[in-house]
Amino acid sequence: MFDFINFNWLDYSLILLVAAIAGLFARRKLAGLVVGIAAILLIKPLLMLGQQSAVLALIVGIVASIALAILGQFLNEKDPFAPSLQMLLGGIGGFLFGLSMLFALVTALPLNIVNGQIIYPSNVGRSNVSFAIEDSQLVNIGRDILLYDVYVLNNLRQSISTANPDFVETLNGYLVAGEPWN
Repeated sequence: MFDFINFNWLDYSLILLVAAIAGLFARRKLAGLVVGIAAILLIKPLLMLGQQSAVLALIVGIVASIALAILGQFLNEKDPFAPSLQMLLGGIGGFLFGLSMLFALVTALPLNIVNGQIIYPSNVGRSNVSFAIEDSQLVNIGRDILLYDVYVLNNLRQSISTANPDFVETLNGYLVAGEPWN
């Protein structure tokens, strides 16, 4: 699925982001697990709500974040497990949340439609960052996730080259709201 040797600096930076989030959540112990899983479960409803009203989605996201912070503080006061197990569970929650953020980032880049062809990510400029985005294996997976429905409509599901098509289909259903190309 991944060719780590051909990753570029952007891919490694995104992986480092996942590791950093996992580390931060591990320090929060059991609260990290609960907050991480709750945040993952909130992504799809907030995306759907954002299709209707971005302001309302922002307000609900802020209220949910405050509620999760209060819940996390309450959980930190309890010690049901050994500290090392709590840190491991927090790290797992952080790792899962970090992966969700990674896939959200690589599916949220701008796209262009030129002569009926979808270009993702949009090649706006010619800088080191745009070259890194263009060559990123993780962004290529993001393109497959984002445009999965287009592949299916055009009977091109077998042309998904970056990941398992079932994996891409699952993430598309979770991370893509509506039809971003319309």
